[in-house]
Amino acid sequence: MAEKQDTTGSESELLTALQTVFASIPTSAPADQQTVWPARFITGASPGGGGGQTAGYTGSGLVNRRNVIEQEQYNITEGLVRDVYSSLEGDVRQYTFDILEAKGFYGDAGRSKEPEDDLRAIRQWLDESNLAGYTKERYLDELMKNPDRVRKTGGARRYQVSNPEDLKAVFKRVAQDTIGRAFTDQEAAQAVQSYQQQELAAQRAAYGGGTVTQVMGADVFAEQFAQQVAPTEANGYKFLGYMNKLFNAAGGR
Repeated sequence: MAEKQDTTGSESELLTALQTVFASIPTSAPADQQTVWPARFITGASPGGGGGQTAGYTGSGLVNRRNVIEQEQYNITEGLVRDVYSSLEGDVRQYTFDILEAKGFYGDAGRSKEPEDDLRAIRQWLDESNLAGYTKERYLDELMKNPDRVRKTGGARRYQVSNPEDLKAVFKRVAQDTIGRAFTDQEAAQAVQSYQQQELAAQRAAYGGGTVTQVMGADVFAEQFAQQVAPTEANGYKFLGYMNKLFNAAGGR
């Protein structure tokens, strides 16, 4: 007669693993990807403008010229960039492009007659408005308060972000390892935009002087992002990995 195997130790390990994993699964819907926005002054705490005045507001949303939260951050797509371009007419167009050129949005050579250069400048304008937490019109006003972005050598200040295709490749691999699937197109686009925003914010802070913490690695960011957008999947995939290790270890004894 075969000797009965003692499984008490394995069962105890399994129960402990189950308790640990299920206790960590959130019971509410996951929060949106969190971004720390700069402090601003607002009149009211809602798009309607009610609720008094708040100094040092660091929440999401774009503050307009009336110090009211007008809308959420821009979803910068090719369509939006072209819509903004076509909406600029007459004196407003000239005024806008003059400011963007003076502040270095066209690079060393300045503004050309090529529409694609204008579109690139508009995309950067929208991106910086998102980072500053202001509507694009309000951000133009803020730009006018600052010196032109030109060094003494005549070169415009430049910022560099990671290639989006390189980021997507890293994010796809990390998502697969973290939640058992690749990011959706929408999740990948949101992750890329959020990571590039952090890169830009760090570079702008560095220009201001002092000590600046470098942006976390793309793989670390992707893991945290995946855990935030799909916490249940992340915990489930982690549990499956633990169970595989447990069964493999049990089979090896």
